[in-house]
Amino acid sequence: MQGWVLAHGWSGRNPERLAQYVRDITSGKRPRTRSVIRPEYVDMLRERVAQGPGDGQGRATAVDQ
Repeated sequence: MQGWVLAHGWSGRNPERLAQYVRDITSGKRPRTRSVIRPEYVDMLRERVAQGPGDGQGRATAVDQ
């Protein structure tokens, strides 16, 4: 996983943080979140995926929440 994110432009400490997150989940820890996304946000992301690439909407970001 960490190799994939490095190959896809992740930088700084983020790849190591993701690797630690995966290790924690694998060892049985439950992830904790700081905020909860709205249920309709997930629906909106599903619609974007269903539309496919080239719809002009770009990537979803934390700002979209």
